[in-house]
Amino acid sequence: MSTHLNERRFGFRGWPAIFSQSRKPEEDQSFIESLTEHDPYTKDRAKLFMLPYEGDRTFFHVDVVTRFCRNVGIHDLPNQISSKKATAWLDDHPRPRISELAADAPSSAEGALSIAINHCIENTARPRPTPQDSSIENGGRESSTLENTASITPAALKPREYDQWLSAQSLHSYLHQKRFDCPGVEDADRRLIYIANPDRYDMLALIATAADHQTEALRALLWQFIDRQTSLKARIEPRGFRVFQLEAHLPCFALRKTPQEDLRKRNKQKAQQDWMDLSFLAKGGEDGVLGIYQAQFSFTVCGTDNSRWIAYALEANDFDTDRGDDTRCSEWRSDEIAMGNLNAHDPIQDPREYFLNVLWIRAESQLEETRELVLAIEASWKNHGPLRHPFSPMSGNNISSTFDWNESMLHLLQNLIPQLSNLITSWQCFASPGKDIAYFEDYSIYSPETREHLNDVLGGIQQAFEGMEALKKRLDDVENRCEKLAHRLESCLTRQSSQINHFTIIIISPVVIAAGVFAIPDPFVVYERNLLSFVLTIAIAYDPAYMGGAVETSIEFLSMESLERCLASLNLSSPLPTVTVADALANPLDLCRVHLAEILAGALDIEIEAAYKSVQWPNDIYKGDLVVVLPKLRPGAKADEVALELLEKFPKDDPLFLLPFADGVHFRTQLKPSAVPHLLMPYTSDTQGAYGCVSSNLASDSRKKVIVEFSSPNVTSEFQGKHLRSTTIGAFISRLYESMGWNVTRINYLGDWGKPIALLYVGWTKYGSDEAYEADPIGHLLDVYHKIEEDFKPEQAASKQARDEVAKEGEDKGEAQIEIETKGIFAERNEAFKKLEEGDQELVAFWKRIRDVNIDNYTEFYERLGVRFDEYTGESQIGQDTMTEVEQMLKEKNISEESGGAWIVHMQNLGAKAGTAIIRDRTGSSTYLLRDLAAVLERSRKYAFDKMIYVVASDNSVHFTQLIKVLEALDMKDLADKLQHVRFSETSKMATTLGKGYKPQGILDACEEAMKGFPESDADKIASMGGLDSAKEGLGTSALLIQELSTRSATTHAFDTSAMASFKLGSGPDLQYWLAKLHLLLKGIDATAEPTDEDYVELAEEAPANLLRVLAQYPEVVKATYSSLEPAGIVTYLASVTEQLAECLAEDDEDETEGDKDADVTPGLAALYEATAIVLENGMKLLGLTPIAAPFPERADTPVMG
Repeated sequence: MSTHLNERRFGFRGWPAIFSQSRKPEEDQSFIESLTEHDPYTKDRAKLFMLPYEGDRTFFHVDVVTRFCRNVGIHDLPNQISSKKATAWLDDHPRPRISELAADAPSSAEGALSIAINHCIENTARPRPTPQDSSIENGGRESSTLENTASITPAALKPREYDQWLSAQSLHSYLHQKRFDCPGVEDADRRLIYIANPDRYDMLALIATAADHQTEALRALLWQFIDRQTSLKARIEPRGFRVFQLEAHLPCFALRKTPQEDLRKRNKQKAQQDWMDLSFLAKGGEDGVLGIYQAQFSFTVCGTDNSRWIAYALEANDFDTDRGDDTRCSEWRSDEIAMGNLNAHDPIQDPREYFLNVLWIRAESQLEETRELVLAIEASWKNHGPLRHPFSPMSGNNISSTFDWNESMLHLLQNLIPQLSNLITSWQCFASPGKDIAYFEDYSIYSPETREHLNDVLGGIQQAFEGMEALKKRLDDVENRCEKLAHRLESCLTRQSSQINHFTIIIISPVVIAAGVFAIPDPFVVYERNLLSFVLTIAIAYDPAYMGGAVETSIEFLSMESLERCLASLNLSSPLPTVTVADALANPLDLCRVHLAEILAGALDIEIEAAYKSVQWPNDIYKGDLVVVLPKLRPGAKADEVALELLEKFPKDDPLFLLPFADGVHFRTQLKPSAVPHLLMPYTSDTQGAYGCVSSNLASDSRKKVIVEFSSPNVTSEFQGKHLRSTTIGAFISRLYESMGWNVTRINYLGDWGKPIALLYVGWTKYGSDEAYEADPIGHLLDVYHKIEEDFKPEQAASKQARDEVAKEGEDKGEAQIEIETKGIFAERNEAFKKLEEGDQELVAFWKRIRDVNIDNYTEFYERLGVRFDEYTGESQIGQDTMTEVEQMLKEKNISEESGGAWIVHMQNLGAKAGTAIIRDRTGSSTYLLRDLAAVLERSRKYAFDKMIYVVASDNSVHFTQLIKVLEALDMKDLADKLQHVRFSETSKMATTLGKGYKPQGILDACEEAMKGFPESDADKIASMGGLDSAKEGLGTSALLIQELSTRSATTHAFDTSAMASFKLGSGPDLQYWLAKLHLLLKGIDATAEPTDEDYVELAEEAPANLLRVLAQYPEVVKATYSSLEPAGIVTYLASVTEQLAECLAEDDEDETEGDKDADVTPGLAALYEATAIVLENGMKLLGLTPIAAPFPERADTPVMG
């Protein structure tokens, strides 16, 4: 499509000549102020702004904005300062002054437009100019007739200047000032407003100050930004006071290496972007965990003439801490809307030119973000392994891991492709002949230079969107290949499952049949009951005809009984259609998915499996309970046409769903409030503590096996912050894998060998005291190690300096360090470690003494923390024979070589970027890498694991990269592929908080001591848990665990005891309080009472139904966390449960007593509270929290609401 202005011809759209006239609007009073003159303290100004007049119909976009801005008024604006940094940016400039004669002449006014062409965008690269280059920039801007004939601005009028970043309160104050004819200051003819990551206070500042003619533009901007819409439009108001509105809404996925700290504090506002874990794209890589963030840039230009307009821009990008170029001086100020690529002090006066320039800059930025993501996706496909080829052989060892990878990839593509498709379609519609681009085509008012530049701008925009279209085609290709792989994998898994079931039935069923025959009191055939007749009966039972009947009966009876009862209560047909990947026995939303897929398949005449895959969980009850991705449902068809067909064919009286609604490429459905209690209650009441787990009935010896290695402290030093994080994360992952049906082995791989042990021995010979050791063994050992460590530092520094000096000359084989390391503490340490490896009795006895006392100390700490291990091992336990075997293999394959007396591996020879791995050092001692290689072999032979997860800090990333690369070089790729390094930031503030010499128990002691800091206002909450004395230990441990697990892996470890004594939303004490509250509410309640019809009506009300909808999400949350291994997702979910529970209870805990509450608990509410308690308790136990409240008594008469 040509982008040249002089080649375009549009007959029915054009820029109205009225905008070339001087049309100063009346802005003495904002639109909201005109509505609230008689009630200036009206709080719900957002709703009034969106729905100003009585009788106006409420649309979806009204609710979007009002929910976002709820419960905030003008007087609340100062409160923002304590919760959010200032992120608003404002720039005002006057238009060039003209005479009344020029203003009255349309042709003169058009020719007098100041077309500002910034030199920094005259080429595609757009190098960012510096303030020192501003004279060049000004020279590049053409002068207009208007500027040549303009009168000089009076010296008395001062320019409007603002701080670089403004709070909502400051922004409101400045915008509230008169825009025109304000005494002493210039008019704000051209106004730019940019807000990064706006919250409800920022939104209110805009709402409260918008003039009447800006309201339509601002309304559209707000709701489309909050709801992450895609749009490119130009709109001219056809009636009344004519204004123009140019808008662009550009959502984007941004690929970043690690999650940012801000994601730990997700808020309820929809402007907060979501994050998706993409660690599967770069498994085992060196660049850290990948993730994508949902970004959004919404931008609108609205005004009354070509020189009086306002540009509003909102951007969700808080994953990038640098919001742009803050450069500012008298000649230069970076335009934040244009990402710092334009000079706000040298403004582009024409609104259309400004809009196109910003669109070009933003489109190219989005192209680069998308390209990075596509490259990562394609690289993951290429490097995933042999199963990516359609004719590759499939083995049982890698089918499951490939299936998980493929499902994760398809989920990513299902999110990415529709958004990219929408963006491309928006541009194509905007730029089509006769469409909105026509408003930009009256080029007669521009100079030849400007016309040429605008042609380049439009060409650049077109190239950017063509580039995105090419990237989309590449993603479509990956998706097609993944779908083909998925079909193949599903067939393999089905065949594998059938073989297991067949084998199980052949072994078990004959024995069951024989036992049944022997149990008949009076058989019609008389026979002697002994061992021989029992064996013969089993042999007869092996007849295939009996086996077929046994299979059919067993599956129908054992797997569908409870589900059929639930289906009957919902008036749904039974049995459910078969969908291979659905788990309707464990997940209520999967039941809904299958039912919805059945409706979709019938409406569009497609396979139910394909329909099922198009149904997703939106993770937000306000966006529906389930959402259908229309391009995925019917590839290649127009989304609006598919939506219309579905709306026509969707059952009007479906027992489960309300009538759905179309939302772009999404088809959103919501459960009927009356159906929600019938749906959820059987799951929570039947499964109790198993709710959220997979419905696997496999015997433990046939389940997949995983080893989780975590904690792994060093016995010579303090239990560091990274060891605490490893302990809490590793214990969580272990519990999570168990809930997913894995057989988990927990291993604590102690740092109990190596040269640190030898150094401690050297220190013991100098500073050790048996008397001090007997009094405080751990404390004395730490004191000894710190002293010898200080003595050793000068020698270490001298060795490093000698190495660095030789390295400058280009060669370093270790000779420079030998002289230093053959004397002093170096020599003593190396000699001690050599003796230890050779089995010297004195050294071995010393090692065993400190190892045993440390294990006893750690065990006590782990018990207090609620963590257990199946095996305590360590570097010392690795067999010498296995290490020798590894060394021999490395030498035979010419992987290792001798260098300066040491045995090393050049990692670049194995495909790594660089680096040298040491197998044995120059003293002949084994290294950590050699011991770890041997440990992998020993564990593989002992446990025959399917996966081994190392929960170790990021400072070991290079080590694990080397470990995996060496195993692959040893032709052990299958074994290497089973290893996974779950990393987290090694940076911790715990040592600063606790100081030197603390013991592991001191961590928990500090947390318990912090519990004394609860304010008096929390006394009632603490009393509900039995008082501080009895609850202090549980509260302290809970506060610690939630602080640890709510922190994203890539975020610095804070360990802030001062923040632990708090009942803030989602904290450990808060979760314990709400669980205790539920138990108190249920105390003395007859849980066997059958709910009445009135109870069901009560549960169908908005607050209880919403709580039930949140509870139904728990299995989905667990499944998503199983993919990401980020426990913060569980913490966030439990916080949402308690938040919804608080709304449901709707009571003030300070004014009412527990006795009053008990009297109001109906059977329906009792069932609701019990379901909530089950979900809370299950989630808390998954995180490692031991409930302080007394557990529910087990009973056999738990009512089933059906």
